[in-house]
Amino acid sequence: MRVLLASVLAFSVIFALNGAAEAKEVVMLPTATGTISSSFGMRLHPILKRFAMHKGVDFKARRNEALYSITDGVVQFVGTRGSFGNVVEIYYPHAKASALYAHLNQVAVRARQRVEPGELIGLAGSTGRSTGPHLHLQMKSSTGRAIDPQAFFKKSAAGTLS
Repeated sequence: MRVLLASVLAFSVIFALNGAAEAKEVVMLPTATGTISSSFGMRLHPILKRFAMHKGVDFKARRNEALYSITDGVVQFVGTRGSFGNVVEIYYPHAKASALYAHLNQVAVRARQRVEPGELIGLAGSTGRSTGPHLHLQMKSSTGRAIDPQAFFKKSAAGTLS
């Protein structure tokens, strides 16, 4: 069963020569509120108590709060990854990027599954090295370069992902 989130962050439309509108990309927030508790960049690590690069964005979430795919893609990995705890990694072909959703309490997808924007992928938790329930969303380009998820959302809103 697919569950889709109602609020869309960005929706780009292209028009075919015959005038029909065709959806090009839809990007959604991964949580219902989209509230960010820690941004991408250097920060004082809350557990290690030293400055370190934070290669993702942390979204506030209650334990077992629904988490959603930010756009359409294919699940590449489901399992555990060290300090990230339970994770889901999704590849987004139109953006030529992948996203790691970390610290999940439960997973609702399987490897090689296609997902749509706003589809339920799991429930928020505090697995791995974490101070409490939240979603850590980390993105990288197809070349492995870290991408600031907030910049990804801004590019999407401007219609400049492709």
